[in-house]
Amino acid sequence: MNEKQQGMGLDLFYNATVLPALTTVPPQIPDERVLGPLAHHLWGNGRISEALTCLRLLEMRAPLDVPCVMMRGYWQLYEGQSALARDSFTAALQHEPANPGARLGYGFALFYLNEFETAARVFQELSNEGVPFQSAPVMAKTSKAMAEGRKPDRINIAPVPGLPPGMSEAMQIRIVNGAAAAITHALAWVKTHPNNSLPLQRFILELHLELGRDQAAAELSDQLVIAYPDDGALFYLRGIALRRVGRKDESHDAFFTAACRLAPLEAGAWGGLAAGQVERNELDHAVSNYRVAIFLDNSNQNYWGDLGQIELVQGRYQSARDAFSKAIEAGARTFMNFFHRGLCSLSLGRDLESVKDWARAIRAEPQHPKMTEILYMVAHRAAPDSDLRFCFGDIP
Repeated sequence: MNEKQQGMGLDLFYNATVLPALTTVPPQIPDERVLGPLAHHLWGNGRISEALTCLRLLEMRAPLDVPCVMMRGYWQLYEGQSALARDSFTAALQHEPANPGARLGYGFALFYLNEFETAARVFQELSNEGVPFQSAPVMAKTSKAMAEGRKPDRINIAPVPGLPPGMSEAMQIRIVNGAAAAITHALAWVKTHPNNSLPLQRFILELHLELGRDQAAAELSDQLVIAYPDDGALFYLRGIALRRVGRKDESHDAFFTAACRLAPLEAGAWGGLAAGQVERNELDHAVSNYRVAIFLDNSNQNYWGDLGQIELVQGRYQSARDAFSKAIEAGARTFMNFFHRGLCSLSLGRDLESVKDWARAIRAEPQHPKMTEILYMVAHRAAPDSDLRFCFGDIP
């Protein structure tokens, strides 16, 4: 089986097998024997988010192999998560100490963490060995200069290997010169390389959304879906663009008819579908789809918060409270999350916990007069003989 045939087989598996696994109750991890190859296939097609989801699901079953760990590490470098990237490359090197790609990534992680002397040694060793990395000799000199307190002549950005042609360069330009410059570069590349330009076209669409050029993104998506009617990642980005320009019905259809069916590992597609269903008052369907989104990405505070609001409206107070707690744990320490969790606690007869959450809500938004009134009223109800200043004390 050649590479193209293997890719077609993985696409068939993706569309036919992953979706049923995710839409069971509760969602299930698809066949992990295929998730590893699928991750690399998706990555190589520029579908980075779905590839990373494959890695998250794989880790629920067993430790990742070295190529998958390196994939994650290089993305962590791109995202500026240098400490996490160092941990990833350290783990890869424990299994394959001589792996040049893992050593290169490790060197960049050290450099970004200002460990210049150690980084210089790593890059110099790679340079001495003659590995085919243009950045190794450059970064050896750069790291040495930084370690000595000198200004380097040149700094290379860490590569993001294995992506479709033109995409890694555009991503690096985005880091150095911004999204607008990356669009200009990508458009020029697409013009001279019209074949197999879909991954870079998707990236251009994503950059338009990043810059708030929503109309341009919507218009580009209108053109691309004609040429690529079966690309789920494209429909996901199209759904976002259409929502932003007010074409919500079309957005809902884009999420439902294409993105979730053709890109079922894209957590954002399920979240977008659920948001449209909330607007249509299809709350039971929205709950199911938010749960798929959370299964794929349980660190997304928005999914938890939105799910909590639906559960609260439907009177499932314990489930709602759990969801708001997850949103807060994920970093969304907002007025609304504390306020709603307090309502859940009150409905569950846990009055003192509601008081504490409303105190946290006021701390998050001190200028909300109605919340102050409610807080004092409920605090008195929960503990009429207590010192009400407790409510404004040091509550973790």
